[in-house]
Amino acid sequence: MDLVESELLEIKKSLIDNVLAYLDTGIFENRTNVAYVQAYSKVLELADQDENGKYLYDYYKNIINNYTEKVVKKELLQLRGLELLKKLAFRWQNHKMLVYWMRKIFYYLDRYYIKNSNLPILFLAGVTIFKVQVFDQIRNALRNALIDQINSERNGGYIDINTIKETLLCFTQLGCDKFTIEKGKDNEGDRLLWTGSPSLIIYHEEFEKAFLEKSKEFYISKSQQWITSMSCPEYLHAANQAFVNEERRLQQYLDPSTKDPLMKMVVDELVVNNAKIVSEMPGTGCEDMLKHDKRDELKLMFSIFRKHEPSLNNITAKLSFYVETRGALIVNDQKLHEDAIEFTKRLLIFKAEIDGMIEYSFENHSLFQRCRDMSFQNFMNKCPYSAQYIASYCDHEMKKGLKGVSEQDTESRLNSLIKLFVCLHDRDVFIRYYTRFLAKRLLDETSVSDEAEQSMISKLKVECGHNIVSKISNMYQDKALSEQIMKDFKTQSHKGQPDGILLNVQVLRSGCWPEQTQDPCNLPNELKNCFYKFQLFYQNKHQGRNLTILSVYGNCEIGTLFCRKPFTCIVNPYQASIILLFNSTNSLTLTQIKEATRLSDNTLKSNLIPFFNPKQRLFTKQSSGKTINDDEMINLNLEFNCASLKISFLPKKVKKTEVANNEDEKAVENERKYILDSVIVRISKGRKQIKHQELITEVIRQVTHFKPQPPMIKGQIESLIQREFLARDEKDKTLYIYLP
Repeated sequence: MDLVESELLEIKKSLIDNVLAYLDTGIFENRTNVAYVQAYSKVLELADQDENGKYLYDYYKNIINNYTEKVVKKELLQLRGLELLKKLAFRWQNHKMLVYWMRKIFYYLDRYYIKNSNLPILFLAGVTIFKVQVFDQIRNALRNALIDQINSERNGGYIDINTIKETLLCFTQLGCDKFTIEKGKDNEGDRLLWTGSPSLIIYHEEFEKAFLEKSKEFYISKSQQWITSMSCPEYLHAANQAFVNEERRLQQYLDPSTKDPLMKMVVDELVVNNAKIVSEMPGTGCEDMLKHDKRDELKLMFSIFRKHEPSLNNITAKLSFYVETRGALIVNDQKLHEDAIEFTKRLLIFKAEIDGMIEYSFENHSLFQRCRDMSFQNFMNKCPYSAQYIASYCDHEMKKGLKGVSEQDTESRLNSLIKLFVCLHDRDVFIRYYTRFLAKRLLDETSVSDEAEQSMISKLKVECGHNIVSKISNMYQDKALSEQIMKDFKTQSHKGQPDGILLNVQVLRSGCWPEQTQDPCNLPNELKNCFYKFQLFYQNKHQGRNLTILSVYGNCEIGTLFCRKPFTCIVNPYQASIILLFNSTNSLTLTQIKEATRLSDNTLKSNLIPFFNPKQRLFTKQSSGKTINDDEMINLNLEFNCASLKISFLPKKVKKTEVANNEDEKAVENERKYILDSVIVRISKGRKQIKHQELITEVIRQVTHFKPQPPMIKGQIESLIQREFLARDEKDKTLYIYLP
């Protein structure tokens, strides 16, 4: 054994002492491969004898232990705070270097002796000494110093990031049991590289647990301080910066495993616990941001509250109230009730504003889209005229609004209308009015764009299904068939001009077009003869079909022969029936005109009034204004003159959309009953047996183009029971049975 000691003493003097001196001075004397090879060879010779293995292993540990205890431990125990962290980082790097060199000298032990002795490998034995002698003695001081440094940085102080990073690296590396220390290169040049699977037991137990607790205390205090001293936007900016800083710390020196618990804690303290208070800050909170359209601030609030999805409800609650409050101002404005076009324009402008906010500030998040849609539904459907007014606006767009508009802008405007349409509960009412207006446009040929018409129909089919808008498709079919019929009519001997009158007829199938109430009218013989000849032609081609003249539709062009120059009067069939009476006389009383045309008072007067327009006065009367007495004489203005040769006397359409009359309401109600009947029967037939509440829920889910109320559904269920489509179970009255 004396020989072993002497040989080891020689190794210590030639190499080990130089390594130890280098750790303190930075100067490595006699750093040659010859010295290393000689030392390794001596250990190899000594280790070949089995009885020397244990002694050599203990000697390896004693060298490291003595240096660590007498130099490193003694030094570190006297330090605190940042100085302790700096020195620890320095000594930990040195200790890994010491273990690396010692292991190189005694490497033969790892290859043979330790394999068969069930002892820790040289790397692990050397690192364990540092843990026991140094780390375990100063771990509390280390932890406190680290947390103090991090909190100092949170308060705006400067810290040595590399020192913090190396110190925390010590926590993770000391927990490893399988690793190697090798010489290699990185961005800083030659250095020792630690490779192996990290073990975070020490990091979690000795640092992370306390770090999270202290961080929680820090943010509890900070959040309360911010709430009492800052406005809502200032709090949001401070919170956002806190999230950015914590993410940076995770990238710079904290272990990635800390991310989830740390960020969850920060979210809990800055968002979850304070979202309601922050969003409701008087004068600067969410309500103020919405009111003054502060979209950037809303975007910031959204990005922060989004870290905890339920906290977004604090924003949606304010958004819902804001939308419904502003929307109510529109739908309750009595002036707008007088103007369907302006009413819908205001809705479109408001919808575009909110859509822009949802897109920019809330990134089109599904929660905010649902909130917007529900809010629009809530206030729009409180107005009984919304569906009619929007349909009237669509009619205005198709006839005038889209004239000269690019294809892209047309699509955008139609999409905006569809967005309003989907918010309606009474979609069937909209379809009813839209179909009625479309029929008028098709027959009068007043649409500015067939492409826009088809695009709108396609969008309605997407939202409602083909069956709901099937009448519209049938109307277009009739339009195409009518064009072919007129081509055939023009092949007749009169070439489509019976009695010299150019005739253009639209043949409409009954049931495919909306029913229009019209006053009975005694058409003049000139028109009757034309229609009679067309009727003979049509019935010759389609036997068994009857034609009925719809005087409420169509226009006539009638020329004047009594004026100095020829004028062309554009009138409707009712007006044509009136002015053609003056071919046989120059004066008639209102009563005489009424008897001749058989028009009602309102229809007659509304169609007569345009002829008294001072700018284009075709008739004269004694009374002023729009009043016409029954016995008042109406005279043909033989001095008639006008700047334009083609003059329209068509009655102007009143801007206000007519509110649905009792007949319309009854028709809608009956149609809804038929729909409910079919849906209830279809569901019951598929299920055979179904519970009452389940049936109600399923009907509401399947009926999409109006919102059926439970009492209405119950009424139809009772009706179906009476008609023996359904029956109640004798034992369970809430169970319905389908009767085939």
